[in-house]
Amino acid sequence: KHSRVITYFKPDKETLKIYDYLIDYFRNKINNSPETKFIEIEKFEPTSNSPIINVGISTKDNGNLMKIDCIKFFVSNNFEIYNDKNKKVLFCEGGEKNLWIVVYRTRLKQFSVISPYLNKEVRIKSMFLIIKPINENNTIFVSEYKWYKNTFPQNNEYRGELVVKHLKDQIVVINRIKLDEYLYSVVAEEIGKDKPSEALKTQAVVARTVALYRKKMKIHRYFDICRGQHCQVYSGVRKESKETIDAVNSTIGEVVVNNSSLVDLFFHANCGGLTKRWWSKNDLISDVVEQKDYEIKNIYYWYLLPPNLYCGPSEYVHPGFSRWVRIIEKSLLEKYLNEKYKIGVLKNIQVLSRDGNLYIKKIKIVGNKKSVTLSKEHLIRNIVPLGPLRSTSFVVEYNKNTDEYYFFGAGWGHGVGMCQSGVSNLAKQAENYVNIIKHYYPDVEIKKLY
Repeated sequence: KHSRVITYFKPDKETLKIYDYLIDYFRNKINNSPETKFIEIEKFEPTSNSPIINVGISTKDNGNLMKIDCIKFFVSNNFEIYNDKNKKVLFCEGGEKNLWIVVYRTRLKQFSVISPYLNKEVRIKSMFLIIKPINENNTIFVSEYKWYKNTFPQNNEYRGELVVKHLKDQIVVINRIKLDEYLYSVVAEEIGKDKPSEALKTQAVVARTVALYRKKMKIHRYFDICRGQHCQVYSGVRKESKETIDAVNSTIGEVVVNNSSLVDLFFHANCGGLTKRWWSKNDLISDVVEQKDYEIKNIYYWYLLPPNLYCGPSEYVHPGFSRWVRIIEKSLLEKYLNEKYKIGVLKNIQVLSRDGNLYIKKIKIVGNKKSVTLSKEHLIRNIVPLGPLRSTSFVVEYNKNTDEYYFFGAGWGHGVGMCQSGVSNLAKQAENYVNIIKHYYPDVEIKKLY
């Protein structure tokens, strides 16, 4: 993130020196850390029947694979390594000071398993390696990935096992884990562990459904689900809490179905008062109004003087989630749009069409050299510099006196499916998780799979 900010401006030598110093400092701090402190975890009886899910943990936020050929990790206690024939090939000593490295040697077509602490290296010919702790209560701490001289710090700790698979000249790292233990972390990441218990239960059931649906549909080639926003955000043990564990265990095995089939569910941070229909013809994800007396007489009132909303500000919802404003100097906006579209002098920004719930479907940027019409959500949200707009639900105003553009908006995210802010506030009003789910996904049922 810091590099994006620095490269946007014209950096002087002093800025670059500071930037390089900070990169080296944090890299050395991670690499030379004398020990790793593991989180003590417990195994819970309700997860005994939980299915196994394979989570790609060496992926980017968009679901694509990171280009890596090496993983550095610690295991909280002793562990074993198995090959692609499920044969144990190595017994390894774990512990907080014992760093282990797995690297794939492309020319040799072999894995190297290295322990700098024990000063030993073992080479194994196999399609993949399984890193399996001796005890189920042990965890694996992934400190970093590498690609030649490039380092990608991770510092995430995982339950379950790791699978390191080679693909031509790179590797992919997979966390093989029980579904419900995976959800302990996902619920905290996606909605926050500080939310009401019924909100956490809602997220647990929805997240379980998302994971199983994506596994069934084989969204990814090498694993069931990825660790980023493309699927669901997952960072392992250190994001878990007693509240999220209780929410998952109290809804164990429950999923959202229609006619006994898993439903393709979506959710987002805040809808701004109106959710929108899914991009495909999915009647189960339809428009939902987040207020009791729904009427928009003036579009500007909707953004500037909003009514009471389920997703409005509360102790669980920040005021900047349901309504927000971005103010950008015309000169800065013009420079940014010229870098992308070569429009010349910025003359106007026109909203050409909206859907029934005010999300912009088409917007036109008018310049003296060229005009550009945008219809894709990510392009519309990225018409401004220094980070995208929070949603495509907004109005644009130009202030001649200050020579600035004002973007008054509602909500955060794509607006499809379940509004997490609305979930939190409905739970605060004592709604139970089943009713909350049916509020956002009409005509569905909750089914216990296991």
